[in-house]
Amino acid sequence: MKTTVYPYEKLRVWQSARDLVKQTYVATSRFPRGEIYGLTSQCNRAVVSVAANLAEGSARQNRKDQAHFSEIACGSLMELACLLVLTTDIGLLEADSELLRGLN
Repeated sequence: MKTTVYPYEKLRVWQSARDLVKQTYVATSRFPRGEIYGLTSQCNRAVVSVAANLAEGSARQNRKDQAHFSEIACGSLMELACLLVLTTDIGLLEADSELLRGLN
């Protein structure tokens, strides 16, 4: 049983990113096997990057470093948003899917 609570775990934005990771992995698990090294992998890596950069930034001692990692996390979130739009364009996700609604 886990007893340690890391500072990033208290951040609401990290908690939301954690939920987004779960939703993304569920959605991409339904993608065709042929996309395992394409959009599936790219979406999963982008969403994990959001949570990981928020966690890493929370460990930085000065605000400038913290902000830098938050900016990287935001960039990864925009990458994921773009990828999800592309998945709707090619019919892998429906435009009204729960995952896309969560990004709005």
